[in-house]
Amino acid sequence: MINSYRHIHNLPRPLGLRLLVLALAILPSLLLSQNLNLGTPPIRHFTKKAYQAGTQNWDISHDQRGVMYFANNNGLLEFDGNNWRLHPLGNGTIVRSVRMGNDGRIYGGGQGDFGYFSPDKQGRLAYHSLQPLLPESNLNFGDVWDIIVRGEGVFFRSNNQVFWLHDDKITALLPGKTTEYMGIFEGKVLVQDNDLNLYVFEKGLSPTRQAYSDGRCHHHRHLTLPS
Repeated sequence: MINSYRHIHNLPRPLGLRLLVLALAILPSLLLSQNLNLGTPPIRHFTKKAYQAGTQNWDISHDQRGVMYFANNNGLLEFDGNNWRLHPLGNGTIVRSVRMGNDGRIYGGGQGDFGYFSPDKQGRLAYHSLQPLLPESNLNFGDVWDIIVRGEGVFFRSNNQVFWLHDDKITALLPGKTTEYMGIFEGKVLVQDNDLNLYVFEKGLSPTRQAYSDGRCHHHRHLTLPS
């Protein structure tokens, strides 16, 4: 800036004065534009009127293209950056959870149903329920709140069961247990029930039991995933 001022100072006085005034007028706006989003990423807000679906969105996922998927009260909500599309579940209920699978499927969990969306011949997303893979004794499972995709399969947590989809079949891992949480820790799938038991699902381990002293978890159990 000092060198620029020296060049202006050497110009004829009227012209140099005008250029100096112009530089002083432009400089604040340049500085302001450079710092406008400093530390604050731009945020776009979409109202219910814009995406034309239910008020509540329960979960979110995305695919490799960056297309976003939302678990919405009215179905699976898709957003490609410009357009919104709504895809209902087979039974027309609320979608509680959504997760993009390693196989290109979009897994969704609702009320009394869970399955996946995949493109049909016209490229439109179509829903496929996984209920037909369940025995009748496991059909009353309530809402599916969490979905985890792992190399060994897909895990679905409902109010009172955990289902494991693998090799085109489903195994009920905790039938009758009221579950509170499902997540991943150190590469393992964890589930907590309402009795403060923590279950760790992994292959090749026998069930073990370990007591915790902090009161947050009574038992820590490793459960072997069946082959």
